[in-house]
Amino acid sequence: MRFWELTCNFTPESMDIELRNINLTLQEQKLFDQLSLKVHNGEKVWIQAPSGSGKSTLLRMIFGFMQPDEGTILFNGEALHNGNVDSLRASVGYIAQSAPMPLMPVHRFVEEWMQFDGNRKLQLSMDAVRKVFLQFNLKPGILDKQTGELSGGERQRVCFSLLTLMQRNVWLLDEVTSGLDTENSHLILEAVQQANATVVITAHDGEWDKIDLKKITLNG
Repeated sequence: MRFWELTCNFTPESMDIELRNINLTLQEQKLFDQLSLKVHNGEKVWIQAPSGSGKSTLLRMIFGFMQPDEGTILFNGEALHNGNVDSLRASVGYIAQSAPMPLMPVHRFVEEWMQFDGNRKLQLSMDAVRKVFLQFNLKPGILDKQTGELSGGERQRVCFSLLTLMQRNVWLLDEVTSGLDTENSHLILEAVQQANATVVITAHDGEWDKIDLKKITLNG
C-alpha cells in the first residue's frame, strides 16, 4: 500500500487561490508590481522566477505570514485578512525552504505536531507516522535523533511526510527537493503528482519537469 492510499483518501473542499493586484516592496526592492494570478482547485502549479525575485515571499503571503503593501489574496473568493487568517490557514499545509524545527527529539517534535489544534482531530498515531516516514526513506530510528542532528534533506522529508498526513486542501511547497538526491526527490514528485490537493511549488530543481505541472513565470 502506497502512502497516498493511507493519507489522501479524503475529499477536500474546493479551494481556489487568487492574488489580485499585489504590490510589495521589501528592503527598498520592488518584488511585485500589480501581480495577479489564479490557481484553480486541484491545479498543481510551479512558480518559476530568478533567485531573489520573491518566490518564497509569495508563498508566505498566501499562507498569511505577511501581508502585501497593496492588493488582495483570496481563498474561494474570500479575502484573507487578520480576522480569518487562522481559519483559512487550517486548510493549508506549508513547508518553508529551510524546513526549520525547534531543538528537541524528533519524536517529541512529532508528538507536539500531532497536538496542534488543526491536527488533533485527525487522531493520528505514531505508527501512522512511522509508516509514512518509511515511504520517504526515513528509518524508525530517526525518531530518536535530535532535530539539530538532521540533515537538510532529512528535515525536508520529515516535514513533507507530516504534510501528507494533514489532509490539507492546499499544499505550499518552497524548494522541498533542494537538499535531496534523485531517489528521494522522485518520492516527493510522485507524492505531489498523486495528491488530491491544490499545490503551489517553488523550485529551481529541473526534476519537477518530469511531472505534469502548470508553469507560471514571474518577472518573466
